[in-house]
Amino acid sequence: MTGCAATDGSTCCSLAGALRYLESAGLGKLLAVERAYALLTRYAGWLGIGERQQFTLYERADVLAQHAPQAQDAVQCLTALYVHHRLAPPAAEPHPADAAEAIGAWQQARRVLVREKFKR
Repeated sequence: MTGCAATDGSTCCSLAGALRYLESAGLGKLLAVERAYALLTRYAGWLGIGERQQFTLYERADVLAQHAPQAQDAVQCLTALYVHHRLAPPAAEPHPADAAEAIGAWQQARRVLVREKFKR
């Protein structure tokens, strides 16, 4: 068995599937950059970041990076993409490279954040 404390492969797959469902529920209609940032903030909440305080987007990124230093670059990248996306002129079409970069950054951050979540 690789990296899973479950007793069999089907249990491990079920747990992974349940996590994927829980993390992305309700985000299907968002654009890639928005979805990736929403997932990032969802994980921040699961890690207890920002529950009692109000943070700017960049402050939340800094606090999240303190909790998961290996995800710092990905967290900062996603935050910058999201801020740019939200502040772009309304008529501006999202750039396809931004979507690919956001997805890649989220995948990198997710690996670290999942480990952080289950270390607690």
